[in-house]
Amino acid sequence: MESALPVVTLIAFRTQEWYNLLQDEDPISQDLDERERRKREDEIASKEVIVAELLKLAVNLDYADEIGRRKMFELVRK
Repeated sequence: MESALPVVTLIAFRTQEWYNLLQDEDPISQDLDERERRKREDEIASKEVIVAELLKLAVNLDYADEIGRRKMFELVRK
């Protein structure tokens, strides 16, 4: 199973990337029409799911890699 799991450093940086995209989202304006509002809500929900799935994957990774371990620890603390 370990040979199939990605390196913790890669997952940590990908998680950081998607987390930043999620944080950079502007609040959904009430001025948008219903269709645009739903589209924005779906985009935000998709990013939330990606971050959640990356964190679920991170639970099973090998944390022998010092850089990856520190990066993931920093992310989880946020």
